[in-house]
Amino acid sequence: MRRLATLAAVLFAATSARAQGPDTEVWTGTLSITNGAWTIGPLANASRAPGYDNHPWWDADGRSLWFVSGRDGKQYDIYHVGPDLGTPVRRSHEPENEYSPKPAANGFFTVLREEAGLGTRLWRYRPDGTPDTLVARADHLGYYAFVDARTVALYVNEPARGFLIEDLRTHRIDRVGERIRAQPVPVPGARAVTVIHDDSSGTPWLERYDIDARKFTRLVRSLPNVGWHSAGPAGTVLEASGNTIYAFDPKRDTAWRAVARFDHPELQALARVSLNAAGDRIAVVSQPADSTAIRNARALSNRAIVARDSAAFAASIRPEFTVTTSVGTHSDGRDAYVARLAASYRDDPSLVYVRTPDRVTVNPDRKRASEEGTWVGTSTLGGASRFGGPYLAHWVRTEAGWQLLSELFVGVHCTGPICAKR
Repeated sequence: MRRLATLAAVLFAATSARAQGPDTEVWTGTLSITNGAWTIGPLANASRAPGYDNHPWWDADGRSLWFVSGRDGKQYDIYHVGPDLGTPVRRSHEPENEYSPKPAANGFFTVLREEAGLGTRLWRYRPDGTPDTLVARADHLGYYAFVDARTVALYVNEPARGFLIEDLRTHRIDRVGERIRAQPVPVPGARAVTVIHDDSSGTPWLERYDIDARKFTRLVRSLPNVGWHSAGPAGTVLEASGNTIYAFDPKRDTAWRAVARFDHPELQALARVSLNAAGDRIAVVSQPADSTAIRNARALSNRAIVARDSAAFAASIRPEFTVTTSVGTHSDGRDAYVARLAASYRDDPSLVYVRTPDRVTVNPDRKRASEEGTWVGTSTLGGASRFGGPYLAHWVRTEAGWQLLSELFVGVHCTGPICAKR
């Protein structure tokens, strides 16, 4: 087993940075608000890739969109998609992870850049996607919001969930709070931000923080299980939960108002909302339906096999995973399975497997699912070979998303020289 584990480390191209966030997609559409009533045009999937797509931010034109994506299975990069929702274009090209894009002047943009040994810091990038200037000195950042030209509000990605204000001229950093959730949101026309702030009992509240007065003002209790809020029209604040977007106006509301609901099956687990400056375009982030999430996980697994990427391949597998292969051998445990696959590539570097789901069935409590499909293996060692058959997979829902508990492969056809060994 030690030898197989070593082979797994050598033969698969593992990297230190991994894009293993939850499976999410970015959707966009038109928005019209008349007398407080929201009308949203049909939403279209703007990111269109299995895996993590998040942090949408509108460009200055109000029609193009920036977002972060983990589509290569190895790291997070910044992407940009135009008004026609064509193919998203990768805009950051450094080997580190980048998050939370925001456009700046003259084609530049700001991001949170994850630097080895230095934590995550706020950088400005050039239009060609390379780092230009370190904007803020604080590190281990999770989110940021520019309050004005000289002030940035920062969320620290640490157990205490610190809240910082940094002066961008002097780089003085003031720690003004803790236990906040995700991104601060600027208050229009004021040196202030809103934050979701947990009280000492863990109850989340939407609060306003005035920077010069150094004062928190409680506005309303945040919605249950919501960690993100965003700016709405005319100073309102938005939160999303389930299939619904809620609004709160600090000037007149005493409770959240439901302003939009979605029937689309892929928009039943909303996480974030982003409006452009004109208020006529909307972007939402949502986790896909369970069956879609499982198909996406399978697509990422297929991609990892082709790339010989053990960490990405193992991301969708439970530690206690079991498999029965097409020739009847059995493996117990994720590590043993990954090592055995690595050994097969040592013997045949041309070997590739592709699993294609035909049907995914999720049980009513959404804790388990079955996947039925066909698998195909190909090899060019000693001549072209092709083999395959049906498979059955058992998925379980975990905090990390849907993961494989077991698989059964059956070989029913084979052509080529490899057949003599099977």
